[in-house]
Amino acid sequence: MGILKAILYPFSLLYWFGTWCRNFLYDRDYLRSLEFTPFIITVGNLSVGGTGKTPMIEYLLRLLGDDIQVAMLSRGYKRKTQGFRLADENDSARTIGDEPFQIYLKFNKTVAVGEDRALAIPELMSVRPDTKIILMDDAFQHRSVKSDINILLTDYNRPFFNDHLLPAGRLRESRAAAGRAQIVIVSKCPSDISDQEMEAYKNKISFYTLPGTPVFYTRVQYQPPVALNPEHHWMDQQSLILISGIAATKPWVKHLGANHQILSNLVYGDHHYFNLNDIQKLKKIYIQNQHHDPVIITTEKDSVRLMDPVLNVLLKDLPVFYFPIKTVFFKNGEVFDSMILESLKNQMTVKRY
Repeated sequence: MGILKAILYPFSLLYWFGTWCRNFLYDRDYLRSLEFTPFIITVGNLSVGGTGKTPMIEYLLRLLGDDIQVAMLSRGYKRKTQGFRLADENDSARTIGDEPFQIYLKFNKTVAVGEDRALAIPELMSVRPDTKIILMDDAFQHRSVKSDINILLTDYNRPFFNDHLLPAGRLRESRAAAGRAQIVIVSKCPSDISDQEMEAYKNKISFYTLPGTPVFYTRVQYQPPVALNPEHHWMDQQSLILISGIAATKPWVKHLGANHQILSNLVYGDHHYFNLNDIQKLKKIYIQNQHHDPVIITTEKDSVRLMDPVLNVLLKDLPVFYFPIKTVFFKNGEVFDSMILESLKNQMTVKRY
């Protein structure tokens, strides 16, 4: 443990005591987790920062298909609105958050946001009464709602079993909270991860989970580039200008740098709302490097924030692209699929209150 972490450790103990008391009250039923009729799948993590929750939500939406009514419920982190909100054609990243807006644009599904999930679910059901499944994004700590399946994600590069509680580390609650998970997924694994590494991670994770809790491994698969403005076409350019506002940029930059020359890399904070100064700076860098015939690359999550009408006026003449990403399982992906679908089938045959 470094000097800074040692200094912060007493504050982490206070943080631990607060989260322990809260979990104790829920575990002893002094605080109650409300149960709702829809089948509820929670996708979350123990740490702050990105672990690939949105790609996992997208994976589940594809798995569940269109034959049953599915809704996605999120807090809508850093949105400029408050309370419950059902996404519609008038919404944007600013009104519902970048990740929910990304889901809304890609899938013909109900998307809603609300800080308090226990209050948001009844409102969601009042406007979408046929909803049979709710995917709760980033809600592992929201114990006010009882989930049918808790999926815990942990980043291969920063696994929870090596981390510490805030503020000394990045954990929002102790490692022992992994015991609430029915499924653990190690995300963002390298493509060459070995069987030995998988087994080592599983052994360390299993120290904190209930016996028999399955552990799966996934990686990011980049899809073909998409132009922010359809008038621009990808020409397999070798020179790139990057702009992003996500929690972890290193894997993304490493992937792009493997086959392309990176001329500039503009990095902003996670969920950053780009402004006119940001875009003017980007344009200036682009003009300075025009002799390289560059293209501008952003992430899919950032792209929905760049769709702001005011910014789009400045961006329309620039070749801006993003690479959609998908979650891909290493081995046993069909086992994960079966677990979800079988659990759904079994639970939906029982009337629950």
